Amino acid sequence: MCYTRLVHRGVFCLFETRNIEMTKFNCRYRSEWKFLLSGCLAAFWFGTIPPSVDGQELRSFTVGKKFEVRVVDESQQPVGNAQVTVFGISLKAGGFAYTHQPAQMTDQDGRVDLVVGTSDFLKEGQEIASFELVISHPDHVEQWTKLDYSKPESLVTLESGCRFKLQAVDGETGEVIRDGLVMLSGRNRTADWRLVDDHWISPPLPVENDVVRLVQVANGQAIRFSQDLILRPESKTEISLDDVPLFTGVEVHGQLTGDFIAPVSGGQIAVRVVSKVKSEALPSWEWLDIIDVAEDGSFLVPCLPPDSVAGFLASAPGLVSRNPANERSSYHRYHQLHYLEDEALRVEIEMERTTNLKVLVVDEAGEPLDGAAAISQIAEIFPPELCFVGKGSSTRYLLWRKTLEWRAWTVHERYKFITDRDRENQQRSTNSQGEAIFNDVPAGKNFHVFVNREGFELEETVSELQSGQSHSITITLRRLRR
Repeated sequence: MCYTRLVHRGVFCLFETRNIEMTKFNCRYRSEWKFLLSGCLAAFWFGTIPPSVDGQELRSFTVGKKFEVRVVDESQQPVGNAQVTVFGISLKAGGFAYTHQPAQMTDQDGRVDLVVGTSDFLKEGQEIASFELVISHPDHVEQWTKLDYSKPESLVTLESGCRFKLQAVDGETGEVIRDGLVMLSGRNRTADWRLVDDHWISPPLPVENDVVRLVQVANGQAIRFSQDLILRPESKTEISLDDVPLFTGVEVHGQLTGDFIAPVSGGQIAVRVVSKVKSEALPSWEWLDIIDVAEDGSFLVPCLPPDSVAGFLASAPGLVSRNPANERSSYHRYHQLHYLEDEALRVEIEMERTTNLKVLVVDEAGEPLDGAAAISQIAEIFPPELCFVGKGSSTRYLLWRKTLEWRAWTVHERYKFITDRDRENQQRSTNSQGEAIFNDVPAGKNFHVFVNREGFELEETVSELQSGQSHSITITLRRLRR
């Protein structure tokens, strides 16, 4: 079998709200690594889209099926000139791939004809179960919807939602902020705001609670953040808020310690920041960053959201940050937590040496098998305060580059902005000699590797890896009996 990875939907947004509370309290989630691992393995082993296709853009369609979609409002009146984008397809056998087809507009009766089908990149005979659409209209809430591939006609209802109007100001000078405003949302919405008479106006948004941060990312200026805004819209109306102050972010100065010996090159710090204000009803926004480490082991994170929870995970050639004392799992890497206030922070991150592991995969006759998937349990498992799994990139860098271009992005480009942050890094494929190499993996007593290849049984092995040493293991795969 081939593997596929779970596709995470998240996106940064430009939107706003009302009934704001600025509060400070902690809520904790419980994370179960066994549940997360089983979910990842299910994605790896039961997906059927080839690794080169899954999560990638499907451009060329050779077989298609015609669909008619009618878009109406809450009064069942047709919505003309709504933009309809085919976002992705799901297969009956499992697996998802997003597509990149040109957006189409509904006619005055709210109708649009779509052609959705298999791609040159997909294997013959694979059946599509459903496809996803994004429907946008300036007078309605942007709608993400999944449609049954077996039904040639579908009806989609758009909500009117509520609009928000706010004025953002520099917290130091009181000057109105007129450019570079972005909103980080716990609800992961995509929305374009427009500036009218010094106020930021949102498109229609769902009537539901959210926790957000306003961020200003403007050329030549330090990044500014608001405090957490707890948004509780109560009706489908326009809600106004004036003078939301934004302040320069928090600097974090750090130093690698422990087994670290200068000089070192190629060191990086992965940072993930979330709100202190979060619960099941109020999921947190997130801020990600990747920072290079100097040869002497020092680093500077220039600008993080104040009054928040920050996790730091460090790596360098041959080194990885040591897990907290209460987290001794060798195959999970836990961020080191620090609580950001309003002032600059200094942190030390203790490092430990990693190891290398060569996995040799052979058949029952001892012949090497190429193309086998070897998957480790290495993962960034975030503590309850962070409640997120995945490898991040830099929000700061991406927003510096893209803030002014955001409105020109297509739905596909916005989605790719997010999915590119979350590439899996724990899978290897064996080469022609049957070898798969895991470099710089954490040492420990129970390092799990799962190996599979189409036509063979899944195998698992557990190894003890010593810090600073290289190891080699051989795994024999047995053919499936028919």
